[in-house]
Amino acid sequence: MVAINDEGVVEMSGIGTCLWFDREAEEAANFYVKLFPYSHIGEVNRYPEGTMGEPGSVLTVSFVLDGRNFTAWNGGPAGEGRTGQTGQMGLACRRFSFWQTYLCHPQQLL
Repeated sequence: MVAINDEGVVEMSGIGTCLWFDREAEEAANFYVKLFPYSHIGEVNRYPEGTMGEPGSVLTVSFVLDGRNFTAWNGGPAGEGRTGQTGQMGLACRRFSFWQTYLCHPQQLL
């Protein structure tokens, strides 16, 4: 996971899933935690002075979806030399109707 220490240095600990966004990391994390049960927002880290992002804007958002850790990162727009904005989430449901609701009508779950 990604965090900024007291000196403003980005640190990583452990292995986790990181979803890359241009500027929508916080909005996306808030959407996902509303959508899935047993989920919550953890830490929101902001760009410090002297880095590539606008100082004070969101850098990363740590969040938990159904007990699993994720990080949303505002890495900027995809461009030359970048792999793009990708991510994937799998959903296991006991009944087809639950899966169909998540896939076709997620707004009903909010």
